[in-house]
Amino acid sequence: MPIARGLKRKNKTLLKKKPRNAKDIPKQKKLRKNDDEEISSSEDDFSGDGGHYSEHSEEEYEEPQVTVSEQAKKLLDDLSKVPARAEESESESDEDDVDIDTIARPLKRPEQLREEIAHKKMADLVFINDETVFRYRPHRFSPICIAVSSTGNFVVSCSKDGTVVKFDVKLQKKCAQLSSDKKDPKFHKGLVTCVAISPDDKYLVTGGADQMIKVWNFETLVHIKDFAGHRGAITSLVFRHNFSGQLFSASKDRSIKAWSLDEMGFVDTMYGHQDIIPQLDMLSRNRVLSCGAQDRTVRLFKIAEESHLVFNGYADAISIDTIAMINEDHFVSGSIDGSIYVWSVFKKKPVYVQKLAHDRNETTGEVNWICSIAASKYTDLIASGSCDGVLRLWKVAADYKSLEVVEEFEL
Repeated sequence: MPIARGLKRKNKTLLKKKPRNAKDIPKQKKLRKNDDEEISSSEDDFSGDGGHYSEHSEEEYEEPQVTVSEQAKKLLDDLSKVPARAEESESESDEDDVDIDTIARPLKRPEQLREEIAHKKMADLVFINDETVFRYRPHRFSPICIAVSSTGNFVVSCSKDGTVVKFDVKLQKKCAQLSSDKKDPKFHKGLVTCVAISPDDKYLVTGGADQMIKVWNFETLVHIKDFAGHRGAITSLVFRHNFSGQLFSASKDRSIKAWSLDEMGFVDTMYGHQDIIPQLDMLSRNRVLSCGAQDRTVRLFKIAEESHLVFNGYADAISIDTIAMINEDHFVSGSIDGSIYVWSVFKKKPVYVQKLAHDRNETTGEVNWICSIAASKYTDLIASGSCDGVLRLWKVAADYKSLEVVEEFEL
């Protein structure tokens, strides 16, 4: 019959069709992924060697939705066990009650659980006791940068006099020093501008105006390795939190370089800023935060994705010179106009701005500019230093939309 013949012919043509090659599928997914993530911007692109870090689209600043299916399944399992636990508790003792906290904890949303970990309450507990505060002067001139060991027992500082001093906090005395010596060519030639200590207290790294990065044994201060590659003075050094082998450096040549202390060599270069990079910071994720001084931007470089996010300061910021990460999703910055900015990685503009954070000079009436800022990681406590010689401790609100002074200390 003609109908049967038509069906047979149709079936034959279907059988003759070749299946899709499995290798083609991941290629399409990969291309689609690149289209979503690596979207460049013509306004902020930097024309330099190795400038392959593209900027994200505006969609990347929106907070991604958290999948809770697994948590819901676990919650149902826990709830199904509640009657059995209750019967056991009644049979053993009438006074024993079911632990409500263990049942209620899974009911919390993932955002709430994440907030509890990333924003611990510490600011209200801070108190500076003048009796326990001690001062020491290890350098002839003013210090430029300090680094504290993970144990808190040692402080390393560099100064305008070209020396690096290791100070024992428990013994309250200087235990070692590095300085320029004609007989020892291993030290920096000129000013030492920044220092950093690895998270495992194994390495001490110094950067200088001679464009060199030097690695030292932290315990003995014996020279290990030199890193060369920057074309300007080194301005900042930072280790990835809990990863002693990953080091990042910033320079006046407007670039950021990644180094491996496991392999003792160069890894990659990142571009994007239009001015010098005064400071870097990072936590556990493979992302490094940087500020660009007079380009009035803060950039978050995503190392694995080879892309970065751009955060724009207000026009009156003039220059963003210092930054610090509060947690993986929030950070703060200090500006020459005396303002402290609170940022979220999900928004291009600041979440909150604290104007005149250190007031004005009583004599001249000029704004006291912010020269340094730090954060107690994963807490609500930050600290700021200014040209007025005052250290202020601030409490960051739970919604990151306000700052409150909790303590002051005059240096």
